[in-house]
Amino acid sequence: MPINKNYNFGNNLVSLDLETTGLSPGKDKIIEIGAVKTDSTGKEIGEFNSLVNPGILISDFIENLTGISNDDVSKSLQFVDIVDELNLGLQSVVFLDDSPFERARVQEALPEVLVPELPKDPTDYNTFLSKLRCFDTTNITEEDKIRVDLYKSESKRTKLKQKFKSLSDWIKTLDLTIIIENIKNENIPRAVQLLNKTNQMNLSTRRLSEQEFNHWVKADSNNLWTIRAADKFGDYGIIGILSISIKDSVATLVDFILSCRVVGRYIEETMIEFLKEFCKENKVDKINGKYIKTEKNSLCYHFFNKLKLVDNKQDFFEFSSSEKKLNLLNITVKKPTHKEKIDASKNFVAK
Repeated sequence: MPINKNYNFGNNLVSLDLETTGLSPGKDKIIEIGAVKTDSTGKEIGEFNSLVNPGILISDFIENLTGISNDDVSKSLQFVDIVDELNLGLQSVVFLDDSPFERARVQEALPEVLVPELPKDPTDYNTFLSKLRCFDTTNITEEDKIRVDLYKSESKRTKLKQKFKSLSDWIKTLDLTIIIENIKNENIPRAVQLLNKTNQMNLSTRRLSEQEFNHWVKADSNNLWTIRAADKFGDYGIIGILSISIKDSVATLVDFILSCRVVGRYIEETMIEFLKEFCKENKVDKINGKYIKTEKNSLCYHFFNKLKLVDNKQDFFEFSSSEKKLNLLNITVKKPTHKEKIDASKNFVAK
């Protein structure tokens, strides 16, 4: 399918091609997937091909048609595993195909994936794609500019992970460093992007324009930090946001946001420990917050549930800044200097 080179997609695009066990969207399954990744200019930056275990038998007819046998797929990856290997959240995928059958199949199997109904006439594709708002972006951040390098580094981490049975053993080999910084002007575009695009590890899922964001940050009682990470494979970029609002010596956790591509690497625990430390240093003992459930942020629920802060009956939580420290393995944490902490807290310490 031709891509209009004059149109700025703003984000990488992954195009998929599928083989299936038959033509019924209701019962047939995917047996092979091919993927081509292109950048914002339409240039190919990666490709992927793998057989998929459909969990059902492949008929002789389909085997003869595709050349794919039951033996071929017996040890193949399941479809969701392939998406994980591409390091994409399903809600970030746009699936484009000129076959109504393929579109229906993906819609049924992966409802989180956006599947636009392409026009019947291929000559209308360029106009149709230019009107898709899912590719729009208001700012190109530093993370966007190095997106290809981030994908390559993540591929190396994934390959290393396969050598370890224990998640903690794998993380220990990464030499992970987490950098927590007070919000800076140059980091505002990325912070606003994370605030408005992150769905899974997002406590409140509030959305703000850049003007609203700046207004909130400037309030005397509010504090916001960006979270950056790096390891022996490279820089992750800014991958999280942590913010609190303090009133009457009680800190309310407003934003707890982390990119889904780094969840499960003890960065979440590091953010909680920094919050406790900051509050304790400023004589704030109580920290509270509320998990606001959405269709997509169950990942955040499971983390706070693991900390025994929320459950199916309780979404409001409260804990002390003096609670026992969480295990952060061998992670190196770089935090704001003492002076920076004072500057960040001077507005509310006197209250």
